[in-house]
Amino acid sequence: MNSSACKVGEIFREAGTAFNKLSEITTLLGPVGDGQQGENWKGDEVDMLRGTVHRFAVDLNKLSQHIKNRTV
Repeated sequence: MNSSACKVGEIFREAGTAFNKLSEITTLLGPVGDGQQGENWKGDEVDMLRGTVHRFAVDLNKLSQHIKNRTV
């Protein structure tokens, strides 16, 4: 595998890790069921998650615009 393909693979692994973490976090937003311990999210915690996801989306869009005509 060439260097570019390895780098692309690393990017997708990192993205997978990030999306898995996002999935874990968002499942915690749901109601606490029987046998689960925890407390409700605070407003500032929800705002922090929203801001983090928003910055990710904005940054990804900026990157996409910057490299849209490039090739690997």
